[in-house]
Amino acid sequence: GIDRVERVPVRAARQVRAGYDPDAAPAGTDALPAGQLLTGDQNLVNVQLVIDYSVGESDDDLDNYVLHRDRAEAALARAAEALAAEWAAGRTIDQVLLTGSAALPAWVMDRLAARVADQKLGVRVLRASAGALAPPDEVRPAFDAVNQAQT
Repeated sequence: GIDRVERVPVRAARQVRAGYDPDAAPAGTDALPAGQLLTGDQNLVNVQLVIDYSVGESDDDLDNYVLHRDRAEAALARAAEALAAEWAAGRTIDQVLLTGSAALPAWVMDRLAARVADQKLGVRVLRASAGALAPPDEVRPAFDAVNQAQT
């Protein structure tokens, strides 16, 4: 028999952050924090994406979401971070910092659904946005000085 019923709000929008998290940065180690990516011209940049998603609309999507909901957010976050790394690696630091807030979310949105489709998570990606896009704190004063000199 059925001993419990789980209700899944299918129309509710959910949100997951992917990439750089300043609160989770390792202190006193040489390890790079998640979301600190290398650009095509060998500069580091901190990138955080915010992914809005919901449960898919079909019965199969709902079944897949119920089966895999414990890993759905982690899988979406890893796929989004991998796409952000791919995008940043193909651009210079100037391109990333100047146009990234608009260009990166659109680029990720075009590819994210296909990237996670084989995992059958039962989710539908609604929107991607750039939560943070900045040089690392250690080199931020140097970037600010260059920008000031250029203007």
